[in-house]
Amino acid sequence: DPGIYLMENGENLHELMTEKEIEKVLELAEVHSMHRDAALTMKPWLLAMIFDLPKPQSPFTQDVMLYSMAQSQGMEVLGLEDTKEHFESLDSFSREEQLTMLRAVLKRTQKEKEKDFEALLKAYLTGDTAKIGLLDDDITGGMLPKALWEKMRVKLLDERNVRMAERIVGEANQNPVFIAVGASHLAGKGGLLERLRAAGYKISKIE
Repeated sequence: DPGIYLMENGENLHELMTEKEIEKVLELAEVHSMHRDAALTMKPWLLAMIFDLPKPQSPFTQDVMLYSMAQSQGMEVLGLEDTKEHFESLDSFSREEQLTMLRAVLKRTQKEKEKDFEALLKAYLTGDTAKIGLLDDDITGGMLPKALWEKMRVKLLDERNVRMAERIVGEANQNPVFIAVGASHLAGKGGLLERLRAAGYKISKIE
């Protein structure tokens, strides 16, 4: 349902942001190959998530590539959560909180995004999940009010990790599985790795 991506009641960012902010939104929409009308009516938290990424190097995200590879090999593909569950996690934020997220992202430069992305990638490739957690606090936590970042971490990571871990264990107890998640879900005591260890699984890094 395309409606889940859009603000309610036909709202438009023109009603919520300054003209200077709108110019930046449209500039980033072009960078991310997004239609102008979609950018101006999309939920602010979703725009913030998209715009916080560096300029795409390919029209295909890693999610899409993994999904296509699995399909080509005849593998069954299951989601750890459905779209409704995923969106409910951040739809719970007020409109002002969402706009705060978006405004924070609009202030970041492409160079800053690339630098942060490389740091996260390096931490992931070296298996340093503690570093991933620290980078999340430094990057995202550093550009948002503390209370908003704490709420965002709970809604975006902690609560979803509980649900994801339960579903991973439920499936892995029956079949061999390959799991793909964002790196931030791996970090910390409430992260997926620790939750899987607590469920009795042995965790090892593949070189």
